[in-house]
Amino acid sequence: MRTNTPFKGIIAAASILPLFAPPLVAGRGVDHPRFAKNGPDQHPVQMGWSRLARGFYSLWGLVFVFGIYYAPYVYMFTSSALRNMDPSLEEAAEISGASAFATLFSITFPLIMPAIVSGMLLSFIVMLGIYGIPAVLARRSISAC
Repeated sequence: MRTNTPFKGIIAAASILPLFAPPLVAGRGVDHPRFAKNGPDQHPVQMGWSRLARGFYSLWGLVFVFGIYYAPYVYMFTSSALRNMDPSLEEAAEISGASAFATLFSITFPLIMPAIVSGMLLSFIVMLGIYGIPAVLARRSISAC
């Protein structure tokens, strides 16, 4: 189902911004003293935030940061597939009485799944060659041991 999203140009531009930042910047953006186990700002209100943010220095934190950093690849592939998709297929499903949910899972997802998988594979392959983010985040966890 096609919609007119407000501010779609701003959303599209903001979605690809991480592509313009080097991986070291992404790693340093998360590697802030507030996130440290014994950071300088251990005010009682911020201690809860510090405990929550310590997860960035774990394997799952690393996966999260990589996911945010490489999401624009998947976004670009998927948005291109959605733009090039024939709207008559969705219209035919709507005319035949299919709900929006049924249309999404029976028509839209099967058509854009190759683009999603391609974006994920490209992201994974590029991630294998990047050392900046793990170097910054792993440094903190190794030195804390």
